Amino acid sequence: MNFNIIIPTRDRPNNIIKIIKNIGDLNLSPEYIIIIDDSRNEMNSIHLEKIINSSKKIRIKLLNKKNVNHLFKNKKTSYIGLGKRGHNLGNARNLGLIYSFVLSGYNVINLLIDDDMELNESIKHILDINPKNTLAKIELGGSPDLSRLEWIQFFLKSNKPSILIKNSYINKLVKVLDKRSFLLLNKYTDLKIPSIKKNLDIIRIPQREELSGGCCVFSSNLILLDLFPNWFDEDWCLFDKLRRNHHVKIIKSKINVCHNSLKKNILNLDLMLFEERGKILTNALKKMNLLRIKKFDTKKLLILEIMERIEIINSVILVADHSLQNNLFKRKILNKLLDLKREVQKLDPNDLLEEIEKFIDFEKHFKQDIKKNLNPIKEDEN
Repeated sequence: MNFNIIIPTRDRPNNIIKIIKNIGDLNLSPEYIIIIDDSRNEMNSIHLEKIINSSKKIRIKLLNKKNVNHLFKNKKTSYIGLGKRGHNLGNARNLGLIYSFVLSGYNVINLLIDDDMELNESIKHILDINPKNTLAKIELGGSPDLSRLEWIQFFLKSNKPSILIKNSYINKLVKVLDKRSFLLLNKYTDLKIPSIKKNLDIIRIPQREELSGGCCVFSSNLILLDLFPNWFDEDWCLFDKLRRNHHVKIIKSKINVCHNSLKKNILNLDLMLFEERGKILTNALKKMNLLRIKKFDTKKLLILEIMERIEIINSVILVADHSLQNNLFKRKILNKLLDLKREVQKLDPNDLLEEIEKFIDFEKHFKQDIKKNLNPIKEDEN
């Protein structure tokens, strides 16, 4: 059975150097490694092309903003282009899976990973997975897949385990990891924690119920069914639709990877707001699919989702106020959370509704035309 490895990346060519070496060291033999370059910096794109051109031992295909439109006959698909400003990971993942389908057809399984993942020998279990109509879960070690607000919840719970956090996964994470929580906070965030003397080995962490788009196994035929939206938590939205609407099987694989995330700037307000906005869009779209809500009711649903996120932020503010010692750091966290609450309150349901409707309309027409709209790829094309 053939498999492809799909890696979206943005302005991080050095990560691609590491992961290509990682794949080579494991003597893996994918049919293709597909690199989706979503870089905005032209020099990073040039550097990445040189890296790929110098790699002779592994068969690599590169898709970037220069050649992405060659994939389609209908240029209206520029809606999912590359190198755009702002978040574009959902589009990059869509394009990687579409490119894999063009290159290899149905009879291939795809390993979809972010560019900061590290593979090991367990990846060879991909050959045990049925390539048809399957999503496979991968065990994640290293950095947990958390939003910035969840990292703050994790920080608060780690500092005072007796407090109750309104997030069952965070409560489970701290209970299982105990003092090792501080090792993760020290390595993967810029939050102020007690001094750490112990080095961090790869820590196996409790897994979420949901899959992660950052590391999963994905059958090629599934991209013809639904697409990733292009906002935060877009992966959860897609996986929910595939299960609910198409009865796609979710299996647990024997594969594990290490998520070597860089330190996150947790209190970056723009990124916090981007993530909370994405959660509102994802939760609303999931409920629309579940409840078969008509368009005119979607605005009411979005208002309720905004209110729910505000309630969650309020709960974190309350916990931070009662659990942290009075100092400059506490005030910094509280002020940032209050700023976030104000920004979420300002979100316009009409803007959110427009984004959801735009995605639904695009997905509908794209799926109708996808087979006749794809160009065959010649072997000498990158």
